[in-house]
Amino acid sequence: MPRVVDQLKFPQKTDLNLGSQKDVWCDFHKSFGHNVERCITLGHQLASLVKEGFLKEYLEAYQEEPKGEVALRVQSHEISIHGEMNTISGGF
Repeated sequence: MPRVVDQLKFPQKTDLNLGSQKDVWCDFHKSFGHNVERCITLGHQLASLVKEGFLKEYLEAYQEEPKGEVALRVQSHEISIHGEMNTISGGF
């Protein structure tokens, strides 16, 4: 099986905080702000590898999972939140 790491395009190291969580480390970006599980850049690259068929053997190993469990996981998908948006509203 080919190494996934060899296919990834790692970003340049930065001292910027790449998210709202100042104490959470991303091994992919080598920076604070979010963790690897919530890394959008890494997610996009992995999705591209899946579309290209690069991870076909890896994904076939998980095709044996029962359909009910897959459907349950899809329903419980969590949308990642990237920071806070504070608003002020008022009126009568």
